[in-house]
Amino acid sequence: MINNRFVNKIYDNLRSAPIELIIYALFSIIAIVLYWTLPILLSDVRFYEITGGVISIIGYMFGLFFNFMLIFVKRWTFSEWTSNLKVRKKNIRFIINPLIIQLIGGILLTGLHFNNPYHKMSFWQPILLIVLPVAWIVILIYSRINTNTELSVDNQQIK
Repeated sequence: MINNRFVNKIYDNLRSAPIELIIYALFSIIAIVLYWTLPILLSDVRFYEITGGVISIIGYMFGLFFNFMLIFVKRWTFSEWTSNLKVRKKNIRFIINPLIIQLIGGILLTGLHFNNPYHKMSFWQPILLIVLPVAWIVILIYSRINTNTELSVDNQQIK
C-alpha cells in the first residue's frame, strides 16, 4: 500500500512547480525514451545520421535530474525559494548549464561534418543538436521563473 502522505507530498510539489519545468520534464522523458528506442527501429548508421550520437540527449538527461531536484527535493522546492528572484535565477542555471554543454557539442559536431562528403548528416541533426537546446534555453531564461512576475504557490501569489 502506498503511503497517502507521500503521494500528497509529490502532488503538492508538482502543483507548486511552474508549468515550464513540468513541460520540460515531460519533454526530456519523451526525448530520452525515443533516444533509447530508435536504435531498435533504425539501423545504427541511420540513427547516428539523425541524432549525432549521445551528445543529442546528454543535456536532457542531466537537465531532467536537476529538474526533478528543483521540483521534489525539499530544500529546493518552489514553496521554499519562489519568494527570492535571485535564488530562482541561480537555481534555474542547474537546468540550463547541461543544455549549454549540449549546444556547444552540437555546434562542434555539426560544424565538423557539415561539408564532409564522407559523412552523411540528416536534416534533423542540426535541429536536434542546435535548435531545440536554444529553444529550451530561451524558454527557461525568459519564462516567469526568471522574471519578476508573480508565481502561484498553494493559491497564494508570491512575488
